[in-house]
Amino acid sequence: MSLLGVWAVRPIEHSSWFFRARFWIATVALTGMLAGLVPSGVAQAAERPGGSTERAPKMTKLRKERSVPAVAAPKHRSKVPSGDAVEPWRPADAAWPSGEAEAASPITVKAVAVAGSTTTKARALADPTSVSVEVADAAATAAAGVDGVLVGLSVPATAPTTTARETTTAPETASAPQDAATTEPPAVPEAAPAAGSQGGRAQVELDYSTFQHAYGADYGSRLALVQLPACALTTPERTECQTSTPLPTRNDSAADTLTADVTLPAAPAKTVGANAAPAALAIAAVAAPAGAGGNFGATSLSPSGSWMSGSSSGGFSWSHPLELPDVPGGPSPEVALAYSSQAVDGRTASTNNQSSWIAEGWDWEPGYVERRYRSCGDDQDAGRNNDKKTGDLCWDGWNAVLSLNGSSTELVRSEDGSWKLADDDGSRLERRTGASNGAREGEHWVLTSTDGTKYHFGLNKLPGAGDQVTESTWTAPVFGNHPGEPCHATAFADSDCTQGWRWNLDYVEDPAGNAMSLWWDSFQNHYGLNGKTDPVRYDRGGVLKRVDYGQQRGSLFTASPIARVEFATAERCFKTADFDCAEAKRTKANAKHWPDTPLDQVCNAGDTCKDRNSPSFWSTKRLTTITT
Repeated sequence: MSLLGVWAVRPIEHSSWFFRARFWIATVALTGMLAGLVPSGVAQAAERPGGSTERAPKMTKLRKERSVPAVAAPKHRSKVPSGDAVEPWRPADAAWPSGEAEAASPITVKAVAVAGSTTTKARALADPTSVSVEVADAAATAAAGVDGVLVGLSVPATAPTTTARETTTAPETASAPQDAATTEPPAVPEAAPAAGSQGGRAQVELDYSTFQHAYGADYGSRLALVQLPACALTTPERTECQTSTPLPTRNDSAADTLTADVTLPAAPAKTVGANAAPAALAIAAVAAPAGAGGNFGATSLSPSGSWMSGSSSGGFSWSHPLELPDVPGGPSPEVALAYSSQAVDGRTASTNNQSSWIAEGWDWEPGYVERRYRSCGDDQDAGRNNDKKTGDLCWDGWNAVLSLNGSSTELVRSEDGSWKLADDDGSRLERRTGASNGAREGEHWVLTSTDGTKYHFGLNKLPGAGDQVTESTWTAPVFGNHPGEPCHATAFADSDCTQGWRWNLDYVEDPAGNAMSLWWDSFQNHYGLNGKTDPVRYDRGGVLKRVDYGQQRGSLFTASPIARVEFATAERCFKTADFDCAEAKRTKANAKHWPDTPLDQVCNAGDTCKDRNSPSFWSTKRLTTITT
């Protein structure tokens, strides 16, 4: 029997002139332990049944590695320029196409290969050099409601004629590079050619390198081509001349070019022999909310919030907590400026990539509940009542995300209409209605923690308030384009209502009536609802102004708070020697000074929101100081 694990136990007596005691001591069978340390091969070699012995197996001699001669790496010290030699960043100037006769045209017309049909829609343009290119000047472009570049194109019925403006042509080329961004809007209605015309399909390429930084937020990568009636160049005030149709556009951000195929009808026969053929159609380069650098049509809610936590995430994070004044009791804010490398890693072309109000990768939010919607252009499921794709927001089911105390979790709706946290910690969550906050039915949220503290999101008018509001609920028009969805009607045009998309934390109260209130600044913009140009208001975002704490429920507005934290902001603008970044100067003419802000998406009340038919979400503010 093996001696491993066998313990010998025996009593031992010990006596002295002070005392006599009996105790037990356990003695380990060392023989068994030593036997377990001997390699099995050696143990078997020591003794075999019948008394025979064998030699232990011969161990293979390890090969000695030889050193390889090494060459010392040359010492290299980078030359860092002195502070005076470093060129500071400066806003890039934009050079818009002028439309003058001597100016170079940004347009190149190329032939395309089309086989199998003789119709104008499918026939390739026989001679790209016959295309007349007319670049509109700034006044004509503005009159047409185009915030970009406007160009007229035409083909004479017989011998080529050109305008005084420059025509640029190029031989037939292959399709755009594989890495070029491509937009896929609906098919473009083709203009009918004149009888006997020599029109056909051609490829139009527009070079935007000279004005790619005219606006901030990767303006060039968000450009695309749209087609307008030719009368947009001559009588833009007429309603029928203002309709634009998106063209399937390839945006090559490396080459700074936009490429699209168009069908060019020739000029009527009566114009043959004239000095110039009238434009048969017009195209314009306009910016969308989305591009290769990100999507301002999405809110700042990031998918990375659900996976960037944890000790094994592989990211780097750091937090700088701020010491705030204490109060005798009740809730108080916990402000910690936090950095996460994964907040940047989680960004894609489909996320809103504007940095937070603190800095790139940094953020702090006291808490919010947010609901996601989807673009009506993507919501094309069976049963929809929208017969065309638009950039509006459509209902995307009962969903919500809660962010509080530096972590976020999905909110789950039960069949009975109640809500709970996906990471349930015993807290009770309620979706309530009846608040005076501008959202449909006054929708807001209340979270009650296990210690009885209640967190209110989007309450807007706190207990005892008169005209004071926290501006904590941010809203936008949302369509219910399927039966059973909120606000659904027979016609799509009648199926929208104002829904909340974010409910910020604005009131906290403990069981003893001690309270804390949070006050916000919300920012508004407008866009053309349902493809129209009339301005419709929505909230594009906001910032926290202050937090008051050391309050009592019954005296929020009759007694001063014991403590307050104030958050000051400034414009997200780079000052220069001759530009001070005053908020009043935040105009499209000065847009280059706001490098990460899409000021091309601004549409104010009273404006015509042409080509701005989607809500976009962004901020013009950055955090500068925190005062306690």
